[in-house]
Order: sequence, then C-alpha cells, then structure tokens
Amino acid sequence: MSAPVLDFHGDVAEWTAALPEYQQHLIAEIVAADPTLESAIEVWLSAGISTDLAPFGAERARSAYYEKFLDELHDVLCVPNKYEHEKGQLQEQAKIGQAAVVSLLTAVIVPVLGAAAPIIAPAIAITMILISRMGLNAWCAVQTERREDRSTN
Repeated sequence: MSAPVLDFHGDVAEWTAALPEYQQHLIAEIVAADPTLESAIEVWLSAGISTDLAPFGAERARSAYYEKFLDELHDVLCVPNKYEHEKGQLQEQAKIGQAAVVSLLTAVIVPVLGAAAPIIAPAIAITMILISRMGLNAWCAVQTERREDRSTN
C-alpha cells in the first residue's frame, strides 16, 4: 500500500463547523466523554438504525453498518486506485478547510451506504478528529489490519 498524500489536521470545532449547531455540541460532548473516539463513531452510526425494524438482528446490523462505513472511508482515504478523482478533490478541499473535507467525504459516502447525510456527516467529522490525532497513515494501517482480520475470520 502506498502512503496517502493527504494530510489532515484540526480540532473538534474545525471538523464540525459545517454541521448544525446541535450536532456540534453533541460531538463535543462525545469527544470529551470518549477520547478514543472509535466507539463514539459506532454509537453515532447505530443511532440511525432502528431496533424496531430488526429486533433479532439489530446488533449485527449496527456492526455491519459501522464496518461498511469504515470500509468505504478507508477506500476513499487509503486505498490506491480507488476514488482517484475524489482524492484529487480532497487535496483541493483540504486547502479550503476541514468543513469542506467533511462535506466532500459525506457526498462521496452517502450514496454508497444509502444513508442520510445528517447521519453520515457527523460520523465522518468524528472519524476525521480521530485521524487528525493519530495521523492518516496510522489510521489507514489500523483499518487495513481490521479488514484483513475480518476477512480471515
């Protein structure tokens, strides 16, 4: 895997600037309560899945949705020869600011997941906060390992 050329940095306020104010406040609380952020992303995404629709499989659906979200974001940010055009756009959007990056990533991922932007954008913002803390290369490596582990189990 070649190293991603994108460099992301920023704080919570910068990554959530494009979101509605109530989501900005919720994410700030989530980040304060869960500094690792990984479970916060899953919790945010699972809030969009109704347990009434699949009472016996809701937990599996939540986990699968979270995994698909991470897989798609990993493809966009880390996998060579995938999303080439979007990676070029990301480099341009990164010059504008974090809110532009969140908006672009949301626009790319929403159609693939078949989800609503108000659910995906905050999850992307939380993930980007995590990436800005650990570095994109480290995040890509962790996600690559997660996918490999999942495919061997």
